[in-house]
Amino acid sequence: MKIRMFLPVMLIAYLLACCISCAKEEGNTTPEERLPFTDTVTFSVSPVRLNLFEKTDYAIYKKDKNGDRINITYNLMTQLDSLIWDTPEVFYDVCNIDKMIVSREQSYYLPGTYKTVISLYRDSSMILTESVEVTVELVGDFLGIDWEEDALLSNRYNYVSNVKNFTLGLSYIQDEVAPLALLGYWINNYNGREEHLAQLASIRPFFYDYITLLYGKSAFLYEGDDLSQSPLHTEYEKRFSYPLEELFPDISYFPLAIWDTDSSHIILIGSLPGDPGVLEISNYYVLAEPRKF
Repeated sequence: MKIRMFLPVMLIAYLLACCISCAKEEGNTTPEERLPFTDTVTFSVSPVRLNLFEKTDYAIYKKDKNGDRINITYNLMTQLDSLIWDTPEVFYDVCNIDKMIVSREQSYYLPGTYKTVISLYRDSSMILTESVEVTVELVGDFLGIDWEEDALLSNRYNYVSNVKNFTLGLSYIQDEVAPLALLGYWINNYNGREEHLAQLASIRPFFYDYITLLYGKSAFLYEGDDLSQSPLHTEYEKRFSYPLEELFPDISYFPLAIWDTDSSHIILIGSLPGDPGVLEISNYYVLAEPRKF
């Protein structure tokens, strides 16, 4: 009996000793004893000149002796505390060892020059910072779309995130009747129903101000709260090939503002609020077609 009891006790003692030994060995590796960060990091972006809603690729990497790119994710995870991406007023992200982002795509909804900075931190101190710039231009007929060149392409969809807490989505639809562009949105984050409704209500003035900033004052504008009373139906029908009830068969949309540019007709449309919990507040889109007259 004593022998039977003695063996399990010795086994437990042995296992505990092994665990303690392993813990000591692991404990010997401290942040101060990590290998020094000696990698030569390259931070690049391509393309550096782009159109609205066109994607550009940012990347952090190192090169081998032949000049080929080497993934640097593991090096950063084991040798750094954090990596910070910062494009002021567009994108900001702190990456720790559990989420070390070394590449990302970005597109922009406004023309301008955008500077992106990466900062590498080790032992709470910044050890490296690099920056790149891109220039965004407004080229084409509508938000980067060229009616003639894009007629050779199939349908496509581009998006821009981080726009006043919502994401913009631009769709190009090639149809036998006429090409059509549609600008929509979705909300990224909100706390509760009231905040959600408030953000939805901000879309109408945002879309109007955005298109006006890029293309000038609208030719026609309806500012009333009762969208069904909009007097712009006739103006819509003159310019656009698709009846609104065909584009949106399940929801009634009404024209709210119309812009006539040198090459496009552009319109802001809104829907009537629906049942609570389904569509409690008006929804909005911006449409565009090639100019007819």
